[in-house]
Amino acid sequence: MFCAMLAQAQNAKPAKLLVPVVPAKQTQAIQKIERPEKQASETKTELRTTSNNKKSPQELLHTALISVKFDRTPDGILNAIDSLSKKNKPQKDKARASAERLRLLANAGRWNELGQFIKKLPYKESSNKAYSHLIRSILKPPIINTSRTRSSNPTPSGLTTTPRTTTNKPRPILTQEDFVELLKIAPINISENDLFYLTGLLRSVGKPNLKILATQLKKGIGLFGGKNAVSRKRAAQLIEPLAIGALAQHALPFVDDNHGDWSLKTKANLLEQIWNSTPSSKNQKSAWEANEKLITEAKKTEYKIEGVRRGFKLVEKLPRSIADSWMEKQFSEGGNGLKLIQLVQSDVQKYVRGSNFALRGENLKKLKQIVDALLTKTNANLDKWKLPLTIAGEAWLIEAENTAQNFRPITTNNRYGYYDPVLEKQRLLAQQNATKNRPLAPAIVMENAPSHSWLNILPDSRKARVRSALAGVYLKNKKILKAIDEIEYLSKLDPDQAGKMANTLLSGWATARNPNGLVKPRMPNVGMPVYYPPKPSGTPLTRARQKRNLQELSQLLERFSKLPIQPPKAEFVVAAFEGAHSFAEVYKLKDIKLVLGEPSKLPIDSLAKLSNSMRQRLATSWRAPQIQQQADTKRKEAQIKSEVIAGYETQLTLLAEGLKSNPDVWQLKLQQAAANFDLAEYQYGNKADLEIYVQHREAAFTAYSEAASLYALQTAITADKPDALVFQLWFNSNLGASDLSYVTRQQTPEIGNLQQIRDAILVLPDSEGHFKAFGDSITTNSRRLTPELKPRYLRSALVVLEDHPAGEKARELVQHYNDLLDEVELVARIDGNDDIGHKQPFGLFIGLKHTSDIEREAGGFARYLVGGSKGSPYYPTYPGQRQAPRDDLEEHLNEKLGENFEIQSITFHDNKINSRTIGQPGWRETPLAYLLLQAKDASVDRIPELKMDLDFYDSLGPALLPVTSATQIVDARPETAPVRPVDELILTQTLDARLSEDNQELTLEINATAKGLVPTIDKLIDLNIPGFLIAKNEDQGLSIARVESDVDSVNAVSERTWLITLKLEEEVSEPTTFIYPKPTDLVSKSVFKQYSDTDLEEVENEIAMAGIILNPQPFWPWLVGFTFLVMIGVIGAHLSKRGNNIDEINIIYDLPEEYTPFAVINLLQRIKATPPNTLSKTHLNQLQSTISELEKIHFSPKYSSDKENIDLQKIAQEWVTRAN
Repeated sequence: MFCAMLAQAQNAKPAKLLVPVVPAKQTQAIQKIERPEKQASETKTELRTTSNNKKSPQELLHTALISVKFDRTPDGILNAIDSLSKKNKPQKDKARASAERLRLLANAGRWNELGQFIKKLPYKESSNKAYSHLIRSILKPPIINTSRTRSSNPTPSGLTTTPRTTTNKPRPILTQEDFVELLKIAPINISENDLFYLTGLLRSVGKPNLKILATQLKKGIGLFGGKNAVSRKRAAQLIEPLAIGALAQHALPFVDDNHGDWSLKTKANLLEQIWNSTPSSKNQKSAWEANEKLITEAKKTEYKIEGVRRGFKLVEKLPRSIADSWMEKQFSEGGNGLKLIQLVQSDVQKYVRGSNFALRGENLKKLKQIVDALLTKTNANLDKWKLPLTIAGEAWLIEAENTAQNFRPITTNNRYGYYDPVLEKQRLLAQQNATKNRPLAPAIVMENAPSHSWLNILPDSRKARVRSALAGVYLKNKKILKAIDEIEYLSKLDPDQAGKMANTLLSGWATARNPNGLVKPRMPNVGMPVYYPPKPSGTPLTRARQKRNLQELSQLLERFSKLPIQPPKAEFVVAAFEGAHSFAEVYKLKDIKLVLGEPSKLPIDSLAKLSNSMRQRLATSWRAPQIQQQADTKRKEAQIKSEVIAGYETQLTLLAEGLKSNPDVWQLKLQQAAANFDLAEYQYGNKADLEIYVQHREAAFTAYSEAASLYALQTAITADKPDALVFQLWFNSNLGASDLSYVTRQQTPEIGNLQQIRDAILVLPDSEGHFKAFGDSITTNSRRLTPELKPRYLRSALVVLEDHPAGEKARELVQHYNDLLDEVELVARIDGNDDIGHKQPFGLFIGLKHTSDIEREAGGFARYLVGGSKGSPYYPTYPGQRQAPRDDLEEHLNEKLGENFEIQSITFHDNKINSRTIGQPGWRETPLAYLLLQAKDASVDRIPELKMDLDFYDSLGPALLPVTSATQIVDARPETAPVRPVDELILTQTLDARLSEDNQELTLEINATAKGLVPTIDKLIDLNIPGFLIAKNEDQGLSIARVESDVDSVNAVSERTWLITLKLEEEVSEPTTFIYPKPTDLVSKSVFKQYSDTDLEEVENEIAMAGIILNPQPFWPWLVGFTFLVMIGVIGAHLSKRGNNIDEINIIYDLPEEYTPFAVINLLQRIKATPPNTLSKTHLNQLQSTISELEKIHFSPKYSSDKENIDLQKIAQEWVTRAN
């Protein structure tokens, strides 16, 4: 039997024990059972306890029984069976023995024995206590203590540790058959609380089969089911919570009519479940009649109200006549309508901001249904319903105002190109839950909004709130026209609130009608290319939407002008006008007049806001080709320029018209100044006539001064709060643009204008307050400046602020910059004499001289040698650091030196370079680069000041500090200059004397390498070669191979090659010797070589200086004889192996056409793959070593670069000679 039971348990899906929600009264009853009150008999027992307060045997037994820990896991079941099969020694502690017996029988599933054991427990309450504890605890998972490593650290006193439980422990097992057996052994005095826990056990068996259980209950299972009325009720209570939908038909037969309110309530609930699962006229009639009977006959009011609630759901499906009659009945004298309103509005307010959005929406729906039924289905006097309907309206308002204030539009996720309603619903719920307010969707609130009849009953204060909430909800749902209607209604009740809602509507209208949708303009970062994916071909609809928007906005503002409200605020009107446009389209004067009216009649605030908006857009997005590309306007550069200039002209026309009507308004004069300045700079950048540039620039600074004077006049009269806008824009323009995003580091501030700004602030009545406002503005703006502009921005600000306390932050930063620059400087040092001439190149060392402390704090300066492409994957060490600082330095050097010097090469150190000592305590130098330069003409007299940017990080973010070198005076007038310092000069002379009938000239290749710049050839050798004349002398030019740095010095390793063509002197017919040119004292080492056929052989120095033989005796007779002997040998070897049928192939290896690493290594690999007999094992090992060495030298990134100068031609010739 046990095996069958265990097999069923293993096949069943384990389920967690679900404890049902118990009402408060029932919870108290449970507590009474779990902690029973002392009965009279127990009190008598307590009196009989001994004087030392020991527990009685009954108390000991009950304590032991309710302390039992069951274990119905597979291990627990098997262990219990094993324990019961053994004979255990009797225990003296009877209570503990009984508890252990209870545990083992329950774990082993011996239900009959368990039932008998429970019945035989000695005391009156023992059976109930044991059974109650059993059904509450049998499926609790056991706590398994896992062994853990002892920690060497003792547990602090006062702290307790809890045993750790495993996360993948097995679940307890209980089958439906086990559950039936538990029902059989239930004691007589089973409580309703025990029924709840039994229902929980039934859920935990894993998809219980109610049909089978109901069949068993009809026959009777212990105290459940059968024919007894109480047992049948107990069976219904057991399975009703699980009888959902069609399963309710299994519980219905156990509900008799003789249990009063319980029978009425339970039958109505079960019949509703059956009707919902299987809609039919029969089921509908049964559900309706049962619910009506509950309303009519129930004695408890809450049961009646529950029936009325259910009736509202059922009545929707009934014929109209029956529904109308029922509604009238509820709101007639003695009906339940008032109580129903109370309950539903209470539910609305109770669950507001809750996460169950479906329940909240259902509550609003019920509320509206009830109120509509009251208003439309009754003919009674509504005066007595005025207060309840106001309370109901308050409940709706709570949800509506929450939505109007906190709802955010849900953006459709169309990343994958398709729409999934299920995913969108999930995203909607997730987004709603993301905020603590959890607003309902506007559509739900609007659907259940108060009707006109309902609104007419409300007091005026509530009507105004409802209209305001409706307008806000309509705006959230982008129902602009309906929102305007509500604002018109609201203006009659509360003009001030209507004015506020008009401003809100304009803001929402701009978002809803934006022709670009939710797409925002993407301004690229400086120097970063922007790619926009291609769009499908066709005509964009943006401008058509823009045209409709402007017409609609004009009508909208006209409707507002007729209402008894304050005109909308300027910022909202301008924001709506902006929102009507595409972000790539410049405002047109005719559109401004259409929507806002004549410029001369515009309110000052509106005109100033509009002009400021145009100024910002003209300086940024409207002139950016990337924005035009993003909006797909297909405008060319010339068209963009024309649009921008037209935009500036429109702005200046607006301001001129406004200043005619309001000449004393400083805001308009300020905008006129900024527009003129920005137009001047834009025209200058587009190479316009200088006259136009000067005209607008002078007009700008004149207007700035006038704006400051007008502002001073106004603030003297009105004593307004200090406003730094005038001085901030004036200050920005001195740096190069009124908008800081278009200020560049090339523009130099004009100190005279900066002093004028200071003087203008000093004459103000509240100069202290304005200096403070200006200082605060400087600090705020410096946070969003690019790192290279921040130092210049702050230094210029101090010209205005000087020693005012408002400039304390700027002074601290500037002093910090100065302190840093005191510890680092850029060094530009000529390699050799300052007399550079203009016919020969010279070298220029570039390095950073710095203190040891700043090097340590900055993490070294070798990172400024990181370069390559601008988009190289170099990760900055902090935000704002440049990606390729070496490229910036190289660009600057080319720009500054390119005007007067030919830059032949710029050679940078490796970015792993270490700094070196320079003989000055506490100071070091980090070499950066070596430049090979040549003056363009004799007029060059100096090396200009050079600059390099260093990255630092201050309290406001990253900053770029320029360090500069000193200007150096040079003399380029001589054609030639003194020899540059040179060391370790190695001179290699290679003679090619292979003559032919077509070629009777010798070639001498001179190659020189040295630390320092290799001088001209006449400084290295004596060019008088006996017997020969120099026909041609080709200088291949000076090149820098690398830059080396050590403790003592920094040197450029240079290389220079000459090809000298020699021909015989006329009086010499056929010289027999050649004497290599003699090196001068500058040469540290000489190497002499010559070609012998295809071989390159080295010539000893003594022989080279004495002379080598050019025309030796003919070698061909010896060659013919040797060839004849070889042929005889080959023929003999072939005949001797002929009988073995083995063919040997003699491979002849040819030299490659070009001696590249790939070609030579490939040749050696072929020789190794098919080695000839002439190569011994030692030769093959040597060949493998040569291949490995070449691969390492030329292809290993870690190999030292100074070994790359290897003679590939010589290696190839050597091995081909051996192999052939």
